[in-house]
Amino acid sequence: MSDEKPPVTRRRRIEIIVLGAVLAVVAIVADQVTKALALEHLSETERIPLLGDLFGLQLAFNTGASFSLGSEFTIVISIVGIVAVIGLAVAITRTRSRLWGAGFGLVLGGAAGNLVDRFLSDPGGGRGPVTDMLAYGNWFIGNIADLLIGVGVGLLILAAIRRPTAAAATAPVVLDGDESESDEAIADDTEPDAAQLDAAELDSPDSPDSLDSADTASDDPEDTDGRA
Repeated sequence: MSDEKPPVTRRRRIEIIVLGAVLAVVAIVADQVTKALALEHLSETERIPLLGDLFGLQLAFNTGASFSLGSEFTIVISIVGIVAVIGLAVAITRTRSRLWGAGFGLVLGGAAGNLVDRFLSDPGGGRGPVTDMLAYGNWFIGNIADLLIGVGVGLLILAAIRRPTAAAATAPVVLDGDESESDEAIADDTEPDAAQLDAAELDSPDSPDSLDSADTASDDPEDTDGRA
């Protein structure tokens, strides 16, 4: 039995794209909703503890990247975010695995969620701060987008560990309508036709025709006289 995986059909490719797109949209919506709630109910000066001093809720505004890095390069971070979103969208359309598609979708949604803040928060134009509310001890304050990006990266790492062989990963994409034709082609290559079977039986020393020919030759008197 062959270990090669079947080609990726157009239907499967569409399923992966839809999966990635849905996860991206869900991530963006969840991120923006939680940020709106944080702006309405949380304070920058007061923390609501959920796990003692380890984890709580507190409003914060970040002009930099994750962990408040690069606060003085907000516009550069926005440009990098735009490039990342485009690259992730392209990756979703080209991947052959649902796990890869899910990972790309979550990272895309998280990056897009923070990018929305860059352009909608004052002063806008890619220079706006990102709204954060998840306080991790005294280390940093993040948001749902950062959390989903982390989950997406984890899925991508898992997908890389489980990555199939190079031959399976480069399997060609075929149309659903071509699957039956491919199966017929395989059957034609693997199953001998009737003419080939008849020829094989005639060539076999155990076939009835071969035995009859041998008996006829041994009973032929002229052949016996000739040998005598």
